[in-house]
Amino acid sequence: MKLEGVRIKAVLVVFIVVLGLALFGQYFAHQKLVIEPISQAFSGIEAVEAVELIENDGQLTLTLTLGEVAELDDLVNEILMTAARYSQPFQILIKDTADGKLEAVYHEMHFVIEQGVIHGNFVEMAKEIQRLADAHQVKYRVKVDRGNVYLQLHDQDRYLYQVVSRQDQPVLLRLDS
Repeated sequence: MKLEGVRIKAVLVVFIVVLGLALFGQYFAHQKLVIEPISQAFSGIEAVEAVELIENDGQLTLTLTLGEVAELDDLVNEILMTAARYSQPFQILIKDTADGKLEAVYHEMHFVIEQGVIHGNFVEMAKEIQRLADAHQVKYRVKVDRGNVYLQLHDQDRYLYQVVSRQDQPVLLRLDS
């Protein structure tokens, strides 16, 4: 079929090939200019062992697998400062090596932490966390700043990291094991 000397099939094939190349080019550019720099920036943080970046409907979800951390609050601040360098918002999940024991200890401490956040009685909260950690023979570190409560639980080679926001909106979430 011809339309005044134009082959419609040839035009259609060229259009499809050009459209395919343009879409592939856009995907490739997005990977090289957005995804890879974000992954590399977070991979450069000392305690981050692995970075997984997933894009779903324009929303980026960043999962950071953490190694042993001495001070969780410093690490979280470094993560948030790195995230602030990018204009695209993303959800940040942290992944640890918690097992059933650490999960159970955290769930007991969770009520104490929430009560401490609501009432502002952080001294009592710290004492109760120490009591629970000692009762379960777990090493711990708890720190409070204006925005969050940082809890680290360690048992042999396992560790659990939890950041509890003192505001309504958490800045990052823990990916349950």
